[in-house]
Amino acid sequence: MRILFCHENFPGRFGYLATQLAADPAHEVLFASCFQRHGVSLPGVRRVILRADRTRRAVQAQTYAAQWQQAVAAGEGFFNMLQKLAAQFQPHMVLTIASGGRTFFVRQAFAEAFHVFYCGDTLALSAQTAPRYAASNAMQALQALQSHACFCFDAAQRALFPPQVRAHVRVIPPWVDTDMMAPEQAGRFQADGFDHTPGQEIISFDLKYLTAQKEQAVSVLVRCLLRERPQTRLVLNLSRGTGRAGLRAWCDRLPEAMRRRLCIADALRLEDLRDMLCAARLHICPEPATPLLYRLEAMSCGTALLASAVQPFFRPGKNMLALPENTEDQCRAMLAALENPQHCAQLGRTARQDVLAIYSQQKLVPSHADCLLAAYARHSA
Repeated sequence: MRILFCHENFPGRFGYLATQLAADPAHEVLFASCFQRHGVSLPGVRRVILRADRTRRAVQAQTYAAQWQQAVAAGEGFFNMLQKLAAQFQPHMVLTIASGGRTFFVRQAFAEAFHVFYCGDTLALSAQTAPRYAASNAMQALQALQSHACFCFDAAQRALFPPQVRAHVRVIPPWVDTDMMAPEQAGRFQADGFDHTPGQEIISFDLKYLTAQKEQAVSVLVRCLLRERPQTRLVLNLSRGTGRAGLRAWCDRLPEAMRRRLCIADALRLEDLRDMLCAARLHICPEPATPLLYRLEAMSCGTALLASAVQPFFRPGKNMLALPENTEDQCRAMLAALENPQHCAQLGRTARQDVLAIYSQQKLVPSHADCLLAAYARHSA
């Protein structure tokens, strides 16, 4: 069987699935992407980089209509390259991961194939949050309806779809690359002029999906840590183009001595994200809608997590710490955790063991690959 992966990045978080499918000598696996992680290859998987002017990264459009226009333009560029690929490679199965519109017209490029679509993590936020997410939800609903099988990684994501789309979407647990996201694989964290000195206390914040309503609360937490832990350095992990202008401007107004202890990280590479998580004594997710995968990756790195305990997997006091709702209580919870580094270390060790037991890609991906092949067989019959 000829199998094609279409994703903005190679290998993204689907490398292990591609490798699993390629392990069968009866399968020919090709991975098409616009960008690739430097120095990475997958056993048995061929790569092709699709380069087109319209697939280059652009400044994020802000209005709902502009989001659609930008996505269609990106999809057109990707489609033109896929047409050239189709002259050389006609897949039986196409696995498409939401990529900001780039994969919009994959179904049209390979009309005879069995199409599988994976929802992107922007579905983690309500459609009312911002035009970016409202447009993304609508785009992914359209792609879900055009696919033969559709998966998302969180029940809360699935619930954001209209009922007629929701019936077509299956929830599966996210898998974690526990080999890569591991303390023994970590290097020295460096970003934005920040160079971590071993032994120095670092606190990291996951703010990639922070809503505007929580920016003020986060600024209180950051100032609290800077004031009460004068030797601590903070890493604020944002996303490029997500409009955190208010938070950035607030950081710029801090006294210089405090500002020097802040690192604002934009769109970290996966390796840098791992290094950051492994260096941190405490990782804080103040936004309850942060995708489950990002919390699990922090836990896989053996880092103590402070977040909302939104799922039974999270056991406050055992494998993580519960983030209170009140801002003052959140400050107290942070400071109390930092006063007990041995407990933080134990939480991190337990968290990694729990992730290995339930969410490692070695446990989850083989059965998912079998599910895909069974679905294809039923479709072909």
